[in-house]
Amino acid sequence: MVDSAAVQVVQTFGDDFFLGPGDVSLDNNVSGFAECWNRYVLRKSDLEFALGRVSEKRLARIRQELDGESGADADIEPGSLLWFFRQMEVETGFYFASGSVAGLLETDPAEPVIVAPQTLHDDLKVLPLVPPASPQDMSVETVLARTVPADELLPMAAAGAEPAGIPVLLFTVRQGRIVGARVTGADITVQTGEAGVLHISGVCGFAAMPEDRWIFRWQTDAWSVAPLPGQYGFEDGVFWASFPVDGLRDPAEGELVIRVLVSS
Repeated sequence: MVDSAAVQVVQTFGDDFFLGPGDVSLDNNVSGFAECWNRYVLRKSDLEFALGRVSEKRLARIRQELDGESGADADIEPGSLLWFFRQMEVETGFYFASGSVAGLLETDPAEPVIVAPQTLHDDLKVLPLVPPASPQDMSVETVLARTVPADELLPMAAAGAEPAGIPVLLFTVRQGRIVGARVTGADITVQTGEAGVLHISGVCGFAAMPEDRWIFRWQTDAWSVAPLPGQYGFEDGVFWASFPVDGLRDPAEGELVIRVLVSS
């Protein structure tokens, strides 16, 4: 259980054909397996009737798998049948989790972190950051999305190594002023497009608080697109965002930008 309105769930599949690393078979005449690498948060009200009940022993095995290596990083051959199956399962989980968490935010909103626009540019200039050159006509969120970390803020990589994932810039906010910045990493696990909407989800190891303010953008040097209202979020290490890209010039050229305002 997450709180009185939400519960953490592990997605299941009803056929052992796709059983793989990080999965646990069900018992008590319940067919299929638990995808311990595919968990997310749902509203309790989204859960309907039960299809069955597993034994306490099997539940303990699932919890053990959740506490250890969940199989999300298992060495599964890209392009294999199991690999495609897991991509589709993550997309299914994204569909249910995004709508559920959006509903939780509407019914139990946390007070978001606020940044004073009057002092924003001065705050950014004294930190190891590179803000946009002309921020006058930009919103606070666009300014932060266009602000990039200086080299000294980026983690050191091994010589010749490609950077892992995408950098997530965390801003520390105290009484409306940005007083610090640091960088963590995130990895995109699903990126699909349909009907002019780009859906992205992934994982980030940042331990977020309910009041943290997440900013997502799909952008290039020429344009910056915010997610659809209510179609973005972060919960239990998983982020998601859906962007309207219909009509954009070269939408495939965009890059995902993530910024987080953290209260001090």
